[in-house]
Amino acid sequence: MNLFEIRKIKDGLHLFQNKIKVSRDTYLNILKEVKSRDYSGFYRKLEEEYDVDVKDFEEEIHQIALYGQIQIKTSSKIIYLHGFVIYSALMKYIKDHPEIEYFNILETGTARGYSALCMAKALYDSKVKGRIYTIENRIPNDIKMYWNCFGDFKYGMTTREELFQKWKHLLPYIEFKFGDSKKILSEELINIERFHFGFLDAHHDYDYLSYEMNWINKKQNTGDIIVCDDYTFLNKGGMQFPGIIKAVDEFIKNNNSHHKIFYGEDGVKKRGYVVVTK
Repeated sequence: MNLFEIRKIKDGLHLFQNKIKVSRDTYLNILKEVKSRDYSGFYRKLEEEYDVDVKDFEEEIHQIALYGQIQIKTSSKIIYLHGFVIYSALMKYIKDHPEIEYFNILETGTARGYSALCMAKALYDSKVKGRIYTIENRIPNDIKMYWNCFGDFKYGMTTREELFQKWKHLLPYIEFKFGDSKKILSEELINIERFHFGFLDAHHDYDYLSYEMNWINKKQNTGDIIVCDDYTFLNKGGMQFPGIIKAVDEFIKNNNSHHKIFYGEDGVKKRGYVVVTK
């Protein structure tokens, strides 16, 4: 996430340890560039699969991304289509299950909190009750810091929750947890009987993803959903995270699961988002 590079904000500029200086307009310009890309085909597939109209929520997802995804990166381009996938899939799931009174959702890999906010928006927009348990193992929830994002200029150093104070109405849906996902799943969340929906995007390796998928699968009924990020192939050839692809393919084969893969291009790679239905 490149979170610890920022030394300070001075005279309205970020000063990074590598002496890169950026202003709030730098983040706004990145957002503008992302929004200028033609993802109409990607959105159309979501609309066909999940009976949504992306125009209804597109702008707010972009605004959440301005705080939760737009950052200074040198390793790859910014792409956050997973927010559109999980919002759309969760909205359809909720619509298809009017008998459910309370929705339990699991996320691994909170990062800043973008995806948790997108799922909270789906619960809020659907006017249902629920809880999103989101696990992060790198950055504690109570530390005030600069996050390498637009919010640094608006609020200064903040905790993860304070960064999203613009969406205070969504935060009550979210329970932030810090620590190793295996430990939290086996000790803190073990007594939750059912997880209706999951988004797994923490450790990008086979061992953890396989464990998380099999753990949540035991707490799901037919029709419940798991979404996995970064099922990604590089344009120059090869897999970005072979462990993720191995874990997902193995899980689908072993469980004979229905699945759908949505691919988004960023010019360097074909990033895949896998929606697995039990």
